[in-house]
This record gives sequence, C-alpha cells and structure tokens, in this order.
Amino acid sequence: MTLTIKCECGNEVTMSAPKKKYIQFRDYLDTKRFRFSDDEYDKESKIKEIKILCDECGNYVSLGFD
Repeated sequence: MTLTIKCECGNEVTMSAPKKKYIQFRDYLDTKRFRFSDDEYDKESKIKEIKILCDECGNYVSLGFD
C-alpha cells in the first residue's frame, strides 16, 4: 500500500509499506517537514482526530476517525 500526502505549496511525502506490514507514520512525515499534532481521544481512549501540518507553509488538515 502507498500513501501520499501533498500540500498545495508543493511539499509532498509518499509512504510505502509491504503487504500487511507496519510503517511508522510519524517518521515518514518528519522526512519531508510534515508533522501531526493535537491528537484528540474519546472516553474509551480511542483516537478521534489528528492534524497533519506542513512545516513549509503552515497549512494543515484535520482527520477525523469517528
């Protein structure tokens, strides 16, 4: 599986993982000046939302996991 995150400013990161294997999301983001923050959890400690930020231009997107 391949995941690509691309900002409007041109900053981009592509993450590839072999089938049914684990990749470290944060490490891939750091390689291209992206990061995530503001994790939000529900009452059962399940993740509800994260923000992915572009360090190049300051743009961000919030991803919900409802």
